[in-house]
Amino acid sequence: MEKAEKGYYIASGCFIVLTILLWLIIFPYLRLNNGKKGIEAYYEQDYVRVIKYCVPAAERGDAESQYILGCCKALGVSESAIIVSEAFQDEKAAIEWWGKAARRGYENAKFMLELYNDYGVPISKVVATNPEAAKRGDAVAQKNLGVCYANGYGVLQSWTEAVKWYRKSAEQGYADAQFSLGVCYANGDGVLQSWTEAVKWYRKSAEQGNVDAQVNLGVCYVKGNGVSQSWAEAVKWYRKAAEQGDANAQFNLGRCYAKGYGVSQSRTEAVKWYRKSAEQGEAWAQFNLGWCYANGDGVSQSWSWFVLCRGLRCFAVLDRGCEVVSQVCSARK
Repeated sequence: MEKAEKGYYIASGCFIVLTILLWLIIFPYLRLNNGKKGIEAYYEQDYVRVIKYCVPAAERGDAESQYILGCCKALGVSESAIIVSEAFQDEKAAIEWWGKAARRGYENAKFMLELYNDYGVPISKVVATNPEAAKRGDAVAQKNLGVCYANGYGVLQSWTEAVKWYRKSAEQGYADAQFSLGVCYANGDGVLQSWTEAVKWYRKSAEQGNVDAQVNLGVCYVKGNGVSQSWAEAVKWYRKAAEQGDANAQFNLGRCYAKGYGVSQSRTEAVKWYRKSAEQGEAWAQFNLGWCYANGDGVSQSWSWFVLCRGLRCFAVLDRGCEVVSQVCSARK
């Protein structure tokens, strides 16, 4: 009997010890797994689950959960996690959570803080440059990460890396990245210079309504870079951008009307587009509009606009004589 009781107590003790050991091993794993659930939920934009799992994990000191909560605050996720709006953006809280994660050695948090503190990148742009999101295929984050590599923001400057991330984003159809990749091909930054490739990516972006790409594609048609020279095509793309309110395109379109390039010459139309551009502060347009008024081209002769140009930086071009008249177009970089 005594042996049986002794065996019972030993078995019970072993069971209790084993249970405690298992709990000590499994419980931290379960807590860690809950944090991971919250992190995965963030990239699925399920912010209710993010708050449910990441808040406890972050408070226990999990660096990645702290980082994710910082991203939520930067995005503008409400306390209820139901609404995402700029009205709920909390820069201070975002920086605090990223700071906690950074102090625990989390590299992505250090990267975010460097963009914000050292380079003055707005918080909404910072959170849209999440390296982990870029790795997971987020096209906006990929493009923004490319911008960081192009400029050396928080990373070692590398055109090769910039092109790599621009391409990943561009191949998903993101117009801004397609434009940036086109610029890289036009300038030979990180790739072999190729006007054919530049035009290819400009066109993809322009067809989605990107005004910078539309302007640059128009310039390519003016100069015959990567395409057969065509003023008609140039005007087509300038007009698309000009009608979206782009001052550079409006000036270029005005020049085309003034000279009759790709359209029937019309001083009235030239003045119309110069005025739209000039009213946005485009110096060349202000000068050309002043010149039109001075000479009565397309408008009743008046010195008022020309005199106004004297107070603007554009008046300095007078020293360059007739060179201003030959200024036809300019591209975006």
